[in-house]
Amino acid sequence: MAIDIATLPAGLLEDEDFIAALQRPDVRIRLVHLASESALPGVTGWKGALPDTDVSVIAFDSVEGASTMGDAVEFGVSTSHDGEVQSVHRAHFFPAHVDFDIAEGVEDPLPKELRVRTAALAAAARALEARAVVTAMPTVDRADVAENDWIAICDPDGAIALIGHSLRMSGSRRISVTPDGRGTVRLRSLVGLYSTCIEAKVPFLRLMNFVAATGFQDQEVVTATRTADARLQRAARAVDDLLRALSRIENGELDDDSEEEISEAFDRELLYIMAAVDTLGRMHERCINTAVAKPRSSLHSRATFEKLIDPYYPDAPELPRLHDLQLILFFANQLRNYIHATRIDAVHAYTRDYGSGRTAVINLDVLPSRRDHAYNLGIWRAATEPTSPGPQPIVADLATMATALLESAFEFVNLYSFMVLKHTPVSAPSPALIFAKPMTVDGPLKARRVDQWIGRLFGWSVPALVPTVLVD
Repeated sequence: MAIDIATLPAGLLEDEDFIAALQRPDVRIRLVHLASESALPGVTGWKGALPDTDVSVIAFDSVEGASTMGDAVEFGVSTSHDGEVQSVHRAHFFPAHVDFDIAEGVEDPLPKELRVRTAALAAAARALEARAVVTAMPTVDRADVAENDWIAICDPDGAIALIGHSLRMSGSRRISVTPDGRGTVRLRSLVGLYSTCIEAKVPFLRLMNFVAATGFQDQEVVTATRTADARLQRAARAVDDLLRALSRIENGELDDDSEEEISEAFDRELLYIMAAVDTLGRMHERCINTAVAKPRSSLHSRATFEKLIDPYYPDAPELPRLHDLQLILFFANQLRNYIHATRIDAVHAYTRDYGSGRTAVINLDVLPSRRDHAYNLGIWRAATEPTSPGPQPIVADLATMATALLESAFEFVNLYSFMVLKHTPVSAPSPALIFAKPMTVDGPLKARRVDQWIGRLFGWSVPALVPTVLVD
């Protein structure tokens, strides 16, 4: 990892979890900055705090002042340890791509100097064979910054998530937490890690399971919530497997083995997400009317909402957001049905009309019903080879779509569980006791420290405070 110490705040040095993650023996970091930034307080502060770390200085100041090689600008990157130069590399980038990014910009405008600095930093990181750049620049995650296509430019939380993914894929069971000073939590299995991540991300599903078991002895709800929980864990593992396969792609080459592993992991994610919402849909139908013998509903269906949710929870404030998420899950179900008819192949597509950056995508025959959903799921009309006839294909970036669908499923299941626990269904025919007894909130409860840390390792936002819930 290349650590952009000129932009990271000095206060980050007090984040014990972040520093401990960077100092793991399986993580190699370099402190990087431009030569003109050497005297900045932040740069000197980071160097002083991590004196045994390699420092790479980028000899780039401006496009106009750099040497050229064809259409590219070229500059040196020197790496030192304890003040002694260890290596010198050459880096380059194409300034024209920065101008194209500005012309194609779809978000809030960014100053050109920030885009140029990002291009220089990414080029230097590539020359140093770094796999990620950790920075506080606002170019992180921007779709209109081409460097995000070919190197992981992330903020500090994103860096922890990358390290966490590496730990899960290598089978590591050692994580460190800081409740009152540093301690080590040793996990007995990776299954336990994924289980804890669901507890942190979908807490109200776990609460429903607990209440059904201890408060109402409702075995059908216990079984349904436990099954949905397990399937969400497997969906999370499938996304991890997909990202692992994507990270193996070198020099823009998608080999047959990687293509198969990526496609299979995405298939598996969709199947487990839909299995979870199908299970909860059948549970919901029975809990609204316990006289139903063979429930067949699924929560991805608009018909289920119109028949079994909207009439019984008309004033629930959670309902509009659930409707929004239902559309995304319905799209996921369409993709799942497409899998049954054929196979989803991962292919390469150009990420934009200029440059040569490519990414692993799937071709789409179905689309979400809303434009903002398509944007958030990483869907776009891809550029084709100049010699390729026909229209530009509609594709989806697999990494973006896989993570966005998983996050949507987590939010949907958690919000649904919260709604049915909190609100009593209006005029339900024969509701189960767990639906008929409303939930009350009894002040805040601080989330467990280990949940916060595991959330960061998965790249998820875990609320610092969650409600203490009592069920009458």
